[in-house]
Amino acid sequence: RGSGPMLPLLDGYAVRPRLGLWSIWSICVLCVLAAVAAGAAPQQSPAQLQQKHIEEIRAAESRRQADCAGNACAAQEREGQKVLALNKPLSDRLPLSRTIPDTRPRSCRDLSHADAANVSVILVFFNEATSTLLRTAQSVLDRTPSELLVEVLLVSDGKTAASWADEQEAEIADYCAKNPKVRHLRLKTHRGLAPAKVAGAKAASGSTLVFLDSHCEVNSEWYEPLADAIAQNPRSVAIPVIDGINWNTFEYAVHGVPVRGVFTWALYYAGEPFSEAERAQLDRGEAVGMPAMPGGLFAIDRSYFEELGYYDEGLSIWGAENIELSLKAWRCGGRVDLVPCSRVGHVFKAVEHVFPKGESLSKNFKRIAEVWLDEYKDFFYRSFPTSAAVDAGNLAAPRAARAKLQCQSMDWFIATVFPTLFVPRNVRQEGMLKSSTGMGCLDTMRTELASNPRQNPHVAPVGLRPCIDLSSYNHWFLMKNPRNLVHVGIWTEECLGVQMAGLKDTTEFAPVVMCQCAKYPNSGCTAQEITWKPAEGGRMIHIPTGRCLAALEDGSVVAASKCDLPDKQTRWRFRNRKVPKQASAEL
Repeated sequence: RGSGPMLPLLDGYAVRPRLGLWSIWSICVLCVLAAVAAGAAPQQSPAQLQQKHIEEIRAAESRRQADCAGNACAAQEREGQKVLALNKPLSDRLPLSRTIPDTRPRSCRDLSHADAANVSVILVFFNEATSTLLRTAQSVLDRTPSELLVEVLLVSDGKTAASWADEQEAEIADYCAKNPKVRHLRLKTHRGLAPAKVAGAKAASGSTLVFLDSHCEVNSEWYEPLADAIAQNPRSVAIPVIDGINWNTFEYAVHGVPVRGVFTWALYYAGEPFSEAERAQLDRGEAVGMPAMPGGLFAIDRSYFEELGYYDEGLSIWGAENIELSLKAWRCGGRVDLVPCSRVGHVFKAVEHVFPKGESLSKNFKRIAEVWLDEYKDFFYRSFPTSAAVDAGNLAAPRAARAKLQCQSMDWFIATVFPTLFVPRNVRQEGMLKSSTGMGCLDTMRTELASNPRQNPHVAPVGLRPCIDLSSYNHWFLMKNPRNLVHVGIWTEECLGVQMAGLKDTTEFAPVVMCQCAKYPNSGCTAQEITWKPAEGGRMIHIPTGRCLAALEDGSVVAASKCDLPDKQTRWRFRNRKVPKQASAEL
């Protein structure tokens, strides 16, 4: 009955606003009804999303059990696990457009975003289930503002020999016909991720490029935070936080806590804990720089990617392209940023990558070492000698790109971006540590420690194995300060130690282990437990206990309470490995 302005309602009716709780409640209800009438569903709570997510999985599993009764899907299951390393029958019965939980931190849900640049999303695939591929594409269509999404490019990296290949081609064609923003780019030969991504980048027309693996699902408002990071710095390689999608159940869940992307001299990506200050930034929804990006999920300004020379297309099949782009970005005027408000689910699976003759992961690593590591490449070859014997191929293009961009040195990168990288400069002795028993050299027994204390293993036994010159498991650095005996692993540095908790003086032989070098709390050994000093007669003394490193007749390595064992059991000497002459790279 007041004289306020009229508010439009459904079907031509109108109401005047009135003061009072009843009126406010009524207006809220009417707004919801109007939104529903306009086609917008009321926003669901995280608990509701999670419940619906589980219900959809259970329904798909029920269909799988009914369809696959009596081993009807046995052959499909075997091929799916061998070739795809995932549960293909279940994936095929899940909806392409499905509900997933909103895993963003609460601080991210109320953030506003600047006007974002348009985007092309590129999905490279080879030996991929059609359902996981198209579900990735569908999640992008469902959760990216249509006015920003230029296209989704499905880049098939050569033809697969899988039994479903022809059927997949037809299904993709049908999907593209129904979704005009989705295009299929077919490459004639299988060359690998780096060349296929370059082909996708050159075919794309969006201002921003986003690369995703072909077994992902993007989450709510996933793109806008990445676009914000690039708007703030057009030379940022923006990385989403990667959630996990279980390969067997397809349940979407937070994959631990975000970790700082790093690497060792093995040139594999690894994760380590962020500092407290960095964690506080992430909790506020702010991007944080990190030395290395994980595999294939990132956003980049298209013109900047072109300026960088894209990837080195000599990186074949799989592996190392993320380290190359990380080094290239940081050292050539850009940076790598983790963006906490962008979440993307990823199916983590173990797939065997088959390289053609003359190509290998070692060759990929060597190309990066020769172009980007400068004098530090010697650490790489000493710790991972198989790459020394590999021909790196023609390096003219990546070397020319680096020269053109006037990139910073590896010295600069370590000092400015990655000062925590272990650099074995302060070395007393190094090499294979050979036992005088004649039974071999100190070896990590092919075990790789995890890079942070939240993962296992972070402690493992050592032993004696034959002194193989090309082994990556038997090169040790005896450091002057701190006095550690260090092996460079794939994921982290590994220090020889003796765990002293509960160790009694009367214990004759204490186990010798390798630990995570006491970089973090609860990482396996304390800083004191991993200290050693050489002594006369080739002995190696564990400083806090005074015990001697000893080799027993069964090949085990222990810390002996008494050093009066037969000399050969407690005598060790460093032996230089005979590494083949490095195959020269073509210029």
